[in-house]
Amino acid sequence: AEIDREAGEYFAALQVQGETERTRSAAPLADEVLSAVNIRETVATAQVASEVFGGIRGKITPARILDSTRRRFAGTPPRVMLMTPTPIPDGDKLLATALTAPVVAQQGAQDQTPVSFDQLPKLGAPSTVTAESKIDRYDTDIITFSNGTKAILFLNPAEAGRIYVQARFGNGRKAFSPAKSASAMFGPMLMTSSGVGPFDKDALDRLTSGRLLDVGFDMADDAFVLGGTTRAADLSDMLLLMTHQLANPRFDAAPVNRARAA
Repeated sequence: AEIDREAGEYFAALQVQGETERTRSAAPLADEVLSAVNIRETVATAQVASEVFGGIRGKITPARILDSTRRRFAGTPPRVMLMTPTPIPDGDKLLATALTAPVVAQQGAQDQTPVSFDQLPKLGAPSTVTAESKIDRYDTDIITFSNGTKAILFLNPAEAGRIYVQARFGNGRKAFSPAKSASAMFGPMLMTSSGVGPFDKDALDRLTSGRLLDVGFDMADDAFVLGGTTRAADLSDMLLLMTHQLANPRFDAAPVNRARAA
């Protein structure tokens, strides 16, 4: 299941490249050709890459991955370099012991229970549109909803097939007093790494596998920013996922502990 999930995400990324290929600038394309010539390789369009990967996708099996991994580590003795700020007593001996210790395979497989958006909590009644305006010079539409939210829509012909979604709210870094400003750095590390609603991070990865649902969190000086990149086929679920990030956030202990350690 994990292999299928990773293969699905890579295949989705290739599809997105194909959808946006006609808007790519010439400079990176020229760089790719030059790099390929330097290493005696060739280049291909995103459509060709997608077709090639689609042809071999069914051959990516656990047995093949295991065989390839074993061959990759065969024939070469291990070499380890240990670098520490201060000397470790018996460091060489401890390293050799750790290196030769038997490896015990994980006994319990990860949870692969099917997940779907239907398992998320029900949201309240949607808002209604109370006002609409337009900035003709920039081809921008502004829609105001009954809950006070404003949607700003801008069409960029140079970004065909790609949709950027951002939700700005709150006061950002200004919301933190100088005494608590250090706590602000943990927001981006925790907001989207704990999952959402009933789903932990692993379940959320399964939910979004093979789709372009990239939701991140950041802080500007004057607002908190939740958003990411998606495509037309995934836009409705992207908006639904962002809504649940705000309405039904989840905070697991593991990301908090990792943030403290960092």
